[in-house]
Amino acid sequence: TANEGLITVKGTASLDGQTYPVEAYIQVIAPLYDVNCDFEDLDVGATDLTGTFGDVWSVLFSLCTEIGRPYATVTEEGGNRFVRNTAYWVVGLKDGAIEGDYEFSVNWRLLTGETVGGPSERLGGIAFRSADKKLNHHDEDQNRVVGGSGIMIIPDENGIRVAVKKYVPDGSNYHVTSESVYFELPLGNTFQHFSVIDTGDRIEIYVKDALLCSLELGNVGTYQGSSYEYAKSVKLMDAGGTTLLEVEDALVTVDQAIHLIARGWTSFDVDDLCIRQLT
Repeated sequence: TANEGLITVKGTASLDGQTYPVEAYIQVIAPLYDVNCDFEDLDVGATDLTGTFGDVWSVLFSLCTEIGRPYATVTEEGGNRFVRNTAYWVVGLKDGAIEGDYEFSVNWRLLTGETVGGPSERLGGIAFRSADKKLNHHDEDQNRVVGGSGIMIIPDENGIRVAVKKYVPDGSNYHVTSESVYFELPLGNTFQHFSVIDTGDRIEIYVKDALLCSLELGNVGTYQGSSYEYAKSVKLMDAGGTTLLEVEDALVTVDQAIHLIARGWTSFDVDDLCIRQLT
């Protein structure tokens, strides 16, 4: 791994029959993020997943520490190690929001086979572009999607819901709800590869390397009582470019924070947590 700084190269050069000493300087720039956390270096059965791991990831919130029970456990199947979760376990970048364009990906497997939904549940999944570091806020209405802002990918065994957070001026508490589109796509209970390419004003979501949908972001501004800047307009399109949803008063942060979260008591496995900067 290169560190920022200068490398000095010394030598000689000849000119008109004379030899002269010369020095050349090479600027070394720290590499972009390109990290895959596959959990293979963690001990099977480990439950103290409350610190920093994989060099760039940090646990932002965990019920393991809140109530002292092992809800995130390193598990092994067929020689492959991954993390099994049965409650909230929120992971984010150790250094905060990533700058520039990036690709974020994860292998995700839902264990319970239940459809994550219903008025009494708190929907969760793969979250990004959120200013809510614990993601313990949620919609006050029937949507109940976890998080106070951002975009959520919510898998179940029959498909994927993509939810966009929306500001509610007269909300009694969190002032937030969400609007979403559901894509029917049988996932079952096997590991599925999800990836997100974020280039600032455009986001592409892929499932098993196939484009699921894209989102265009615009109208950047702030809301009363918040110091964060948000993309207030979001247009969600299918893989063919057909507009499926347009959200005004959206709550999608300009800072590209990345999180991963479990919902309520739904069990899921996560592996190969990757982040790669593109610029």
